[in-house]
Amino acid sequence: MLTPLEQSDLLKDFKVYLHLERGLASQTQEAYIRDLKDFFHFIDDKAPTDWAERDIDHYLQDAGRRFAPSTVARRMAALRTFFSYYQQVYPGILTCTPRWQAPRNSQHLPEVLSVEEVSQLLAAPDRFKMPGVRDAAILELLYATGMRVSELSALELQQIFTEDQFIRVIGKGKKERLVFYGDSASKALDRYLAQGRPRQKNYRLTQLVFLNNRGGQLSRQSIWKIIKRYAKEAGIDRYESLTPHTLRHSFASHLLAGGADLRLIQELLGHADISTTQIYTHIADDALLSQYRAAHPRG
Repeated sequence: MLTPLEQSDLLKDFKVYLHLERGLASQTQEAYIRDLKDFFHFIDDKAPTDWAERDIDHYLQDAGRRFAPSTVARRMAALRTFFSYYQQVYPGILTCTPRWQAPRNSQHLPEVLSVEEVSQLLAAPDRFKMPGVRDAAILELLYATGMRVSELSALELQQIFTEDQFIRVIGKGKKERLVFYGDSASKALDRYLAQGRPRQKNYRLTQLVFLNNRGGQLSRQSIWKIIKRYAKEAGIDRYESLTPHTLRHSFASHLLAGGADLRLIQELLGHADISTTQIYTHIADDALLSQYRAAHPRG
């Protein structure tokens, strides 16, 4: 596991390599560093010596569902370049041999759940005993707020305003935004805070809202497993293809389909650029087309 200082030093050295030995443009250097930070976060800050082929594959598959093929290709190039650098500096230490193949099904449109599938997923946890009390609050909040999984993982008690049902989210670049949640999420969260969290280890020693069985921070990967587990229990056939962003994508596409303004969705998601949010207009168009074909006699 890389400490923040170790990761910072590693990225600084890699950036020097990109500048002096590869001669890459400054914008490309910054993009590669951002991509590597994203990858480190995705695999819970494992040290390079602990990377496995499946880490690379899972990361590229996740990127393939979230981004355009050109972005996936750049992220793969960043990782491949880092491997080349690391092998030069520390020869013979890396043990995995990635295939460096972008996923064939890379798509710009993210996968979303239908409203019915979301209802099935949210009904799956046992809301009266742990860990179902905690997991129900996690799933409800992800869908109600559109928070990133990383934002929910780092969520602290002082960020939640239960009476007014909103959360002060600290997003990318430490930017803050307010997100709201409804009565269903409120009930699940209140039950967890009152009945579930006090039964977890170290709950008095941390401000983190969601804890694992050891009383530590619940990781992105752990939340991904929670989503998949309950999706499988709910009978959602494509549970294997769900990603940590699935509920965030579903939140946005369902809001848009319900008539919400695109600018509002941009604010709630914390997107810096409206063009990033516009992807959901394509999802809504596809959903409308499916409804038309199902309802029209000659659809």
